[in-house]
Amino acid sequence: MKIIYIVLGIFLVVFLTLNFWLSADYVLDKINENQKILQIKSDESRGQFLTRYKYKNLQIEKDGKKLLTLNNAEIELSVLMLLVGNININIISEKINGYFSVSINKKISGDLNFSNILFDTDFLEIPSYISFSGLTDGRIKINKDNVSIEFNINEINWRTFEIEGNKLPYDIFTKARGGIEITKDRLIVKSFGFEGERGYARLTGEIVNKKSNLFIEIFPKDFSDPYMLPFYEYKQTAGYYKIPVVLSK
Repeated sequence: MKIIYIVLGIFLVVFLTLNFWLSADYVLDKINENQKILQIKSDESRGQFLTRYKYKNLQIEKDGKKLLTLNNAEIELSVLMLLVGNININIISEKINGYFSVSINKKISGDLNFSNILFDTDFLEIPSYISFSGLTDGRIKINKDNVSIEFNINEINWRTFEIEGNKLPYDIFTKARGGIEITKDRLIVKSFGFEGERGYARLTGEIVNKKSNLFIEIFPKDFSDPYMLPFYEYKQTAGYYKIPVVLSK
């Protein structure tokens, strides 16, 4: 019986210590310290280890660019994972739900579903003359330094749409869906399709160390559509054009 009391006492001390030590701000600091992909901060934080941490205006950034702001977000820590030295976080919010985990040897993993999130090509460092944004739904999977993103954009807001110095009409493609993979120095386009009433297109290839091996393949619905006339030299077959995407204009 004495041993049981001792064990219970140790657990009580551990829990009280963690409850005091693991403040809401400290949790964000440790997340930022243990991974270099994203930077996370909040205007207001509260809560304790034994309850949930609550954050107001939680901001997620990459390379100084704001990717996302969550008006209200909650973070829950796994007690069992902490006891073995791992940080396992469940995220609950109006736009993102899932988990994020950092192991004792700083290996990162995560699986997050998102909805109504702003997607912007500025985050991907692709040429500024193919520039658009839109609200998207999808999923993010993280494994160490590898980030895989699947997305669906129902309405594209074009800022610029230009290929080989030729401006294309914004109403060609109004939707997009696909997936990309990001590592330290590499962006792989697994699939990136554009849809619209006047045709279909897909972005393929990769960017490695800021060097492009990207192509945009265009399949116009009307083979005689005037917007394709400047790209005759890239015509592969009737109704199929393959055009290289150059990073520097």
